[in-house]
Amino acid sequence: MVRSSALVTLQLGFIGCVFVTGGLEDMRQDGAGEDVLLVLVLLSVGLWLLAFAVNLSIVWFNVPKWSVPPHMRGDTGVKTEALRSRWARLNRKR
Repeated sequence: MVRSSALVTLQLGFIGCVFVTGGLEDMRQDGAGEDVLLVLVLLSVGLWLLAFAVNLSIVWFNVPKWSVPPHMRGDTGVKTEALRSRWARLNRKR
């Protein structure tokens, strides 16, 4: 969790933006701001999905290196280690 705590915070912020823009939808009086709110909701959801994908890549594969804390950059990711051990087992059977 330490590897991606900044991204988790960012994801929660994007989720908050979705709720805020959804709340603004209820408050509007006429249809003038409908397109703007739709764009804000779609942008927030898209940015959340992007942050989620980067979060998974950090935890699973320990990349991109610039977003991994310096003391953890030499470590392997969770899935990287599992894939290496699986490939080693498959190569031993051949």
